[in-house]
Amino acid sequence: MPEQPDGGEQQWLTGTETAGRWRIRTDHVRQVASRTGVRHRTFGGGSRGTYGAAPTFHDYQQEDVERTAADLAEGRVEVPAAWRVDTPEGRRAEWWSRFWSKLGCVALTVVALGGGWCSGRWGRSSTTPPRTDPGSGFRHDGPGIVRRDRQRLDPRRDPAAVRGPNRPPDAVRR
Repeated sequence: MPEQPDGGEQQWLTGTETAGRWRIRTDHVRQVASRTGVRHRTFGGGSRGTYGAAPTFHDYQQEDVERTAADLAEGRVEVPAAWRVDTPEGRRAEWWSRFWSKLGCVALTVVALGGGWCSGRWGRSSTTPPRTDPGSGFRHDGPGIVRRDRQRLDPRRDPAAVRGPNRPPDAVRR
């Protein structure tokens, strides 16, 4: 597929506009353009360092797109039926593509929310006893709710219980 630098007055079409004029699926615009010799320009795709590469976009020259649209309409260019949106095979392939995309989004959401639920971050069953950290004197009734236990702390068992708020840890009353 010949690549063209930015021209002065040339008209360029995006991949989505090109797919609409050719009546093919957007996934296969580049393959059809390479089969028919449509001039294009590429932008994006630069490195993002640790985060990978940016997406690459292609614009196609309008004259070549219109020439190829006429060739496709007259049947002079051979394109698989699954690539076209005006055939049953193409519509079926597009439906399955969208289905798997939506299913992946739903699965990701379920995993994200389900992981938080299972780890105890959200919601607590009424039969689940509250968590108690041994020796702290606090009980956790749920996310962000911490209550002081009503039991009296025995200084003989826990010397940290007699520490005042301004006392250093080594100054324990005897």
